[in-house]
Amino acid sequence: MERDTKKTSWPVIMNISLRGSPIYSLLTRDALKLRVSEKTIHNSCIFPLSGVAFVISYLHEVTRQFEDLTAVCSKLSSSLDKLLQVHRKGYVILISSTFNDSEMKKLKALQDRYLLTKLRILPSHGFSECVSQMLDVAKVLCKPMSAIMENRLQMTAGSFLSISIIRETLQKIGIPDCEISMVEDGLQSICRVSTASRMELLDCGMESESADLILEFFRKN
Repeated sequence: MERDTKKTSWPVIMNISLRGSPIYSLLTRDALKLRVSEKTIHNSCIFPLSGVAFVISYLHEVTRQFEDLTAVCSKLSSSLDKLLQVHRKGYVILISSTFNDSEMKKLKALQDRYLLTKLRILPSHGFSECVSQMLDVAKVLCKPMSAIMENRLQMTAGSFLSISIIRETLQKIGIPDCEISMVEDGLQSICRVSTASRMELLDCGMESESADLILEFFRKN
């Protein structure tokens, strides 16, 4: 798996809350194209090429307090609700070194809370397994490399001048440089931004307001 990720140089957008964590170190070790963002969901990692996002949490933080193992923590549920609103495919990875009766009750509480949603729940025994799970899911959901390379070749048909013009245009309509770079990584070419859907832009870690600005601009032009 590590060899495959190095070969494709997958872009990953990580929320700043995970910078300095073992997750950050492990993803950096795998030589992924890692960007850190303040604007994405707390404790999240986004794989734009696969259209999938993960929220990472310790299992013991799922419920509000030890006495009540059925009430899901509002901070976590807020992150997961936003995950479901913004991303087509969303996973929560729950890290715990053990899965005893108490942990299983917490896991069940989260399953019950999101039973009728598209959220997928993955238990994990540690950071290394967590990263492996993310990479495995991203690999399965990613488009075939042949399709990715074909898109890249098509985009190469655009000149460096057009790329420069598009970046300048996005800056003029108020898109921050950090979000332009995230979209460039996620779409594999800034030239694709004019035809990207709203969901594709959000999957790159872009703010809803920025995605709407881009869609509105290119619809008018």
